[in-house]
Amino acid sequence: MASNKVVASELLPLVRVYADGTVERPIDSPHVPPSPEDPTTGVSSKDISITPHISARLYLPEITDATQKLPVLVYFHGGGFCTGSAFSFLDHRYVTALVSQSKVLAVSVEYRLAPEHALPAAYEDCWAALQWVASHTVHNTNINLEPWLVNHGDFTRLYVGGESAGANIVHNLAIRAGTERLNGDVKILGGFLSHPYFWGSKPIGSESSVNREENLICRIWGFVYPLASGGIDNPMINPFADGAPSLSGIGCSRLLVCVSEKDELRERGARYHAAVKESGWRGEVELVEVEGEDHCFHVFSPDSENGKNLIRRLASFIMHLWIAMASDNKEVATEVLPILRVYNDGSVDRLLDLPTVPPSSDEDPTTGVSSKDITISPEVSARLYLPKLTHTTRKLPILVYFHGGAFCVGSAYALLCHNFINSLVSQAKALAVSVEYRLAPEHPLPAAYEDCWAALQWVASNYVASNITNSEPWLIDHGDYDRVYIGGDSAGGNIVHNIAMRATTEHITNDIKIMGGFACFPYFLGSKPIGSELSKNHEQSLLYRFWMVAYPSARGGIDNPMMNPWAEDAPSLSGLACSRLLVCVGEKDKLRDRGVRYCEELRKSAWNGEVELVEIEGEDHCFHIFNPGTENAKNLLLPLLRVYTDGTVERLVSSPFVPPTLDETVTGVSSKDISISSDVSARLYLPKLGWDLQLSGASVTNTQHLKGSFLDQEPWLLDHADFERLFIGGDTTGANIVHNITLRAGIESLHGNVKILGAFLCQPYFWGSKPIRSESSFGHQDNMICRSWKFVYPKAAGGIDNPMINPFAAGAPRLSGIRCSRVLVCVGEKEITKYRGIQYCESLRESGWEGEVELYEVQGGEHGFHIRNPETEIAKNMIKRLATFLQ
Repeated sequence: MASNKVVASELLPLVRVYADGTVERPIDSPHVPPSPEDPTTGVSSKDISITPHISARLYLPEITDATQKLPVLVYFHGGGFCTGSAFSFLDHRYVTALVSQSKVLAVSVEYRLAPEHALPAAYEDCWAALQWVASHTVHNTNINLEPWLVNHGDFTRLYVGGESAGANIVHNLAIRAGTERLNGDVKILGGFLSHPYFWGSKPIGSESSVNREENLICRIWGFVYPLASGGIDNPMINPFADGAPSLSGIGCSRLLVCVSEKDELRERGARYHAAVKESGWRGEVELVEVEGEDHCFHVFSPDSENGKNLIRRLASFIMHLWIAMASDNKEVATEVLPILRVYNDGSVDRLLDLPTVPPSSDEDPTTGVSSKDITISPEVSARLYLPKLTHTTRKLPILVYFHGGAFCVGSAYALLCHNFINSLVSQAKALAVSVEYRLAPEHPLPAAYEDCWAALQWVASNYVASNITNSEPWLIDHGDYDRVYIGGDSAGGNIVHNIAMRATTEHITNDIKIMGGFACFPYFLGSKPIGSELSKNHEQSLLYRFWMVAYPSARGGIDNPMMNPWAEDAPSLSGLACSRLLVCVGEKDKLRDRGVRYCEELRKSAWNGEVELVEIEGEDHCFHIFNPGTENAKNLLLPLLRVYTDGTVERLVSSPFVPPTLDETVTGVSSKDISISSDVSARLYLPKLGWDLQLSGASVTNTQHLKGSFLDQEPWLLDHADFERLFIGGDTTGANIVHNITLRAGIESLHGNVKILGAFLCQPYFWGSKPIRSESSFGHQDNMICRSWKFVYPKAAGGIDNPMINPFAAGAPRLSGIRCSRVLVCVGEKEITKYRGIQYCESLRESGWEGEVELYEVQGGEHGFHIRNPETEIAKNMIKRLATFLQ
């Protein structure tokens, strides 16, 4: 029921204040409890009280040494000083990821919020929390010491960091630390400011001057600090205002400022970076800008490619500082930051290496895949994967897989690699050998090539078990040597090419042949830029420098044929020793043009095999490894369906079925399954009813019509349905169905002359033969969307331009004929069909249709995100929008 309370003020969509003093925060992220040990990252967390009005959540990464000392990060969440929490789902997930990557002990501060506690309350709370942390270095204090800080905190490595309003707090605390002493004379080593919340009365850069005082950024400050002297030009929100403290007094030695291209606050963050550099401050400040992203995207979407990259960059910022301190006595020989540092004594720091995980000796509980580690030679080992067997005598394809990492980092035992191969083996029903080869610079190339060739030879030698002493039962009992494949990602894709070339001139044991291979985002390069590659500073690029570190003695340098397959002295690609090759590239990957060129060169050569190129729109390098749960990742290598010759069908990525619930205790919603016809069934849902009402309750006339239509009557519909408020809705293909149903309803009557009031189409499944807007023309008619349509409707007139999939095709019914009065179309910023949904809205408006259409675009939303991850903030907001539409 609607609240009867009187609204005193509101700052929508963030806060509503009632006259009785209560406050409502409509879009706050739900709170979650701490995790004694996060099952994915191994990070532990717990909640503590600092003062009667200040608390915090502490995070401790997985440690192997009980005496290990760690950097300390004091973190401040965002939310415009009036929303958000250290205990929220979004912040807990984000800080857990950051702690896991950077190996810091984090104190995430729960400070008081406005309007109940107007600023400067939050500033005072955060300063008090920082002082409390520092006080752990002082003996005989009156505070309750926190064991994690006492046992594991290294206070010579103290950091502060925050997002948005939290980044604003970082600035103000760093300024205060320049003039006020912390307990124990502790010093702040560094700080990061992500998307800092700064503003001012005068626009800078591309900021708009129109209605400046009415925009949300300005109104938030007036709401949270109504007594601020100078208003929006108070130095706490505008560090560049007249009378603001000099930035030269910032009390730390290093700062990282992060901004995003689409963020309204971008200009302020960039200006802050420039102003600090020009201030005379003696520290080091760095700016990171993320293209194509909006405000605090990495908190809302930490599993996106850009989100993971920014979190890794923040972790690198912290690790770079403390590893540099720990290595002060060593001289650096070379470094490829933020990933690798090599010292003159031969030791190597891999700054962003991922944690390793043990194999699953028992079946993996999710996939049923078993894995184990084996030794091939003193230099080479591997992890083997065996899918769950339903027929113990059935032989399986063999995949020899090579991980990526620019030949310098990565491992077959790394968490991300293990998860990817585990999933691939489960879906493909193949036996996999993931090779652990030696890394440069300790073992420069061609060591990795030799190791991978030796691993392939060892696999082949198991065809006849008596040939070797270290035979492997899984290969002997289950390997099909007529179906041997090789595959790899990035540097592993490069290895695939070189192994296949070598197999042309060198014999593989037992005369085994490579049937096929896949090279995902292959690591190729050359001295001359191609396509969209930048010619400026080409030799200073990370990709170029990695090769020189990995293979310093390579003949021809970056144009060695192992790195540049079309260099002048490279062997002909016609000799590639396999019959099929799949090459995958990402639209945003810097290596994209090399992968495309590789396919073109293969096709131009006299090679007798078949090459297929798959390009994934909107994705970056090896996104499927970093984000295996996304729709694009699932569709990259894995089929959705497998159809057998006997007519049976296996759906490989279907969600498991669950029974209906007649009494749902969490939401109060009841559900049940019913049969409509011999071909059609349905699940019905009924919300909890507080009184006897018709939710969509049927009028007498309508129910009489319905009773004459079907033999089996449904009590929920008869008793509670209001057929004057009939809606239809669907997601992706379901949204396509909604469109086609509303068109059909324009020419055919529903029973009882019932009318459709409204319809919602979430991420509608529309396509066509010609790209629109920024859709890529490359592979346009061979992507998963196009292939799915051809698979489900092979006889469709016009193919992908059939009006049922392309409402804008020539001969398609006029959209003015849609029979409903309201339409809501939802699209996600990152989904491939986004522009089809947008064009559908525009075409509806221009068609002469008399109804009302609305477009709802979700920033950062991928295809089906609200179905797969309904607990995320953007999913909850979208579900609320759908609910509002239906009301």
